[in-house]
Amino acid sequence: MGDSGTVPDDLDVTVHTGQNEDYRDSWFVVHCPASADAEPIALLAIQDETGIWDGFFTTDREEVRAIDSYVAERL
Repeated sequence: MGDSGTVPDDLDVTVHTGQNEDYRDSWFVVHCPASADAEPIALLAIQDETGIWDGFFTTDREEVRAIDSYVAERL
């Protein structure tokens, strides 16, 4: 993959970039499948203090939707 800012053309992903505090102090992976039968998944980690991270993994549809909305609107 080379440069860490480069995404291969054959991946169907959205890469978020930013400079605000929420962006710098968090990392996440969110998958919201198009099919209502498929399970949504989110992984979220937030840096509480320098080098200390707290995070969780969820398949709860409402939690995934909330994380996805926050990312889309604020990051």
